[in-house]
Amino acid sequence: MNIYDKKQINCMTCGRFIGEVDAEANILLPRCGLCSNTDSDENDIISYIANRFESTIKNVIVCH
Repeated sequence: MNIYDKKQINCMTCGRFIGEVDAEANILLPRCGLCSNTDSDENDIISYIANRFESTIKNVIVCH
C-alpha cells in the first residue's frame, strides 16, 4: 500500500482535517474533537446561569 491509497477525512461541521484512511473505507458523519464534544464549558456555564436565574425569579414571585 502506498500514500495514493489513502483519502483525507475532514470534519463535517467545521471542515477541519481529521486524518487519512484507506481509500476503500466509508466514514459516516466524521467530526473533529471540538465539534463532537457536547459537554463543553460554554454550555455548562449557560445552563448554570439559566437555572440560577430561573430559581431566583421563582423565589421573588413566591415571596411577594
